Amino acid sequence: MNRLIQAVKQSIIVQMALIILIIMCTLTWMIVQSFTAFQGLERDNANVLANTILTQAENSLNSYYIALEDTAKSFGYSPTVLEYYQDDSLSKVEDINELRTVFSNLLLLNSHMQTVLLYDNQMQLLAGLGGDYSLPERQQRLRSIGELSVDYYEGEDQGLCYAYYLPIYDLSSDEYMDQLGMCVFFMDREALDATLSNSLSALSCAVQLQTRSGDVLSIQTTEDLSNVSEISTLTENDLFGSTHGSWRQNGWRITTAVSIEANAGNEFEYRKLVMIGICIVILMFLLLFLFTYVRLARPIHKIQDFIEHVMERPAARLQMKRVDDIGTVAKSLNRLLDDNQRHIHEIRKSKIMLYEVELSRQRMKVLAYRNQINPHFLYNTFACISGMALMNDQEEISELTMALSDIFRYAVKGGNIATVRNEVENLEKYAKIIEYRFMGKIKLLIEADEDVMDCPIIKLILQPIVENAVFHGLEPKMGDGLVQTTITRVNDRIRIVVEDDGLGIAKEQLMEMKRNYESIAYTVPEQARVPEYMKPTEMVEGIGLGNIVQRLKLFYETDYSFSIDSEEMQGTTIVITVPDHIREEVIQ
Repeated sequence: MNRLIQAVKQSIIVQMALIILIIMCTLTWMIVQSFTAFQGLERDNANVLANTILTQAENSLNSYYIALEDTAKSFGYSPTVLEYYQDDSLSKVEDINELRTVFSNLLLLNSHMQTVLLYDNQMQLLAGLGGDYSLPERQQRLRSIGELSVDYYEGEDQGLCYAYYLPIYDLSSDEYMDQLGMCVFFMDREALDATLSNSLSALSCAVQLQTRSGDVLSIQTTEDLSNVSEISTLTENDLFGSTHGSWRQNGWRITTAVSIEANAGNEFEYRKLVMIGICIVILMFLLLFLFTYVRLARPIHKIQDFIEHVMERPAARLQMKRVDDIGTVAKSLNRLLDDNQRHIHEIRKSKIMLYEVELSRQRMKVLAYRNQINPHFLYNTFACISGMALMNDQEEISELTMALSDIFRYAVKGGNIATVRNEVENLEKYAKIIEYRFMGKIKLLIEADEDVMDCPIIKLILQPIVENAVFHGLEPKMGDGLVQTTITRVNDRIRIVVEDDGLGIAKEQLMEMKRNYESIAYTVPEQARVPEYMKPTEMVEGIGLGNIVQRLKLFYETDYSFSIDSEEMQGTTIVITVPDHIREEVIQ
């Protein structure tokens, strides 16, 4: 097994053959699955058609039953029949001809109607019209509601026939449900054949109606299944989809069967096309394999052999007369060998120069820090300006100057840690400058819980965020603006929210800002002497949001959160949460 794996790793031909084999196996599996799924869909389609035929058969039988009931009532409740029930014996003899006339009209409405028998409440036969049909002893009982039944009404040797029982009530009687008797309408055994045949809406299908005891009343099929006498021969066949149900009128069982193949469409043509496609794909893979060997694998082996022996023959060059990518690689390799020694010397010199430049840059930084202007000179200058403003009754200029002096003093004096109270006081002085500068158009509101005022926090974390909100969100906006700064305690954490109603930030720019802040990494001092091209990240400079994120990462490591959300023309919200303490080792 290990040898096989090693052979695969070392030979691109074997790798290509393995890939083709995997693709072929996957393709074969997909084809088998597609055929299986297709057959499943065909069976599901056949079952759906069987259910459809079942529903149509039930609806047709219901319609037939309603029509039969209406036809029976038109006879049973006709004035002639009702009068016949109420006549005496002599009158019944006289009215029998009129009764035959009504029966003749009944035959025009239902051609399958054969006989009508009229019974009184004691099941005494009053009159019989039509053929030789009679009630078996098991059926001789008075019905109070309409009922469609089946039995051997022509005799046990003649087969089953249909009969509809219609109770006759005296509609003119004051008594409720005053029954006069019962009419029994006998129909031939083909009465429901046409009704069931109309429900055959698929190719090669059948429908069967049978009693609860299993006696077949009617089976209707398409022409190709005309020799089928029992639908069970179809339902037990895997080539047919079937279903069954019960007719709600009397519980008779309805069974339907539909041929899967006849309703499947062009499955054979589909399979034929798939097989042709498979053969074409196999041929294309063979051509691809041959092309890969001749045009790729063999030249690559030649280049590999040349590289392995080039150190033994430094003056040798690769001879390959091709103008495609392989030829370009060969020419590039020859040029690489020609320039190799010269480039080695140049690279060495470049590295030395890069190290020297970096060292020089670091030394210049140190000199720049040492030569910074003494801030006491600026403090004295601000005090002088404030005094002159007071002498000239310019109190606003004096207040602005002293506020600016306090802000500058707060920024350059002390360490990197302050209290929330210090930050709030510094922000209030900055707010005074902003309100004077923009003549009250821009307001800065500050709300801070008293229980967080003495908590330690990074110095200069509020003012830069508010400044960004003023100059990037509110200053370009026409009209008034507001920056709301809220500082609260949530359990053992400090939550800072800075909101403005300025112009907001475009969606693409906001996403880019978030990506930049998430990718900020602090560069430790030991990396200062590493050349730029060897550094993994570059320290973010400035006093903007990037500087704040970097300082949060430096002081709190991962125990902080920074989020920024904005909508154009709606404003921007920045939320920062930090612990209500700073670790002692960080402070030191």
